[in-house]
Amino acid sequence: MRRRRENLAFMSLILLILFSIPTVHIAPVSADETTKLYVDPPNTVDPTFFFTIDVTLANITNLFCWEYKLKWNSTIIELVSHAIHAPAGWKGWVYDVVGADYHWYARSARGGDPPDPLFNGSMSLCTYTFQLLDVGNCTLDLYDTILADYNITDIPHSVEDGYFENTQIPIPPWDVNGDGKVNIKDIGIVAVAFGSAAVDNPETPQDETENWNPIADVNFDGKINIKDIGIVAIHFGERV
Repeated sequence: MRRRRENLAFMSLILLILFSIPTVHIAPVSADETTKLYVDPPNTVDPTFFFTIDVTLANITNLFCWEYKLKWNSTIIELVSHAIHAPAGWKGWVYDVVGADYHWYARSARGGDPPDPLFNGSMSLCTYTFQLLDVGNCTLDLYDTILADYNITDIPHSVEDGYFENTQIPIPPWDVNGDGKVNIKDIGIVAVAFGSAAVDNPETPQDETENWNPIADVNFDGKINIKDIGIVAIHFGERV
């Protein structure tokens, strides 16, 4: 009995010591603080006839060069245009190749004396505009990615693909009135709104929003001008 009381006293002492030790909270490392290369937005579902994505770099330090490839399903979506970007002050080498279903983009800062400034922070590396071709889904696949510093040492990073899906093909914007035919009626709608804009320019005497008609903005640039007339003219006579 005495030994049992001694054991209980010993266990009580141990528990008292354990509960007296201050708790140490280790804050988790936020995923946002790690370097990553990703498709933005991550999911594109049932977009308009034309839609855009970016390949974006986040939270990089001492970047000297990069390389990546982006692949998509060219039977579902078609690349209409792309705009490559670079950090301020970079004048180095560029590799920019587009195929039917991929883009291969590499860029480096200029070395030498003095070299271009290394990049720190986050930025879009390229903006892509796609056109819908068919119903379906595909991965916007980022692969063969390289980020490196001035010593050509790899910079660890995560990669996040994008995802595209559409369940129906919207009416193409050049069928302005949506009747399934591209004809003089569509040209007329654009002509009536010609010269208008979604946002008024205070430096011009007229109110540019007065005749604004969003369906006449065929290329979605916020202005109705000869570009919109031209797009409808190219598709004149088509049935959609």
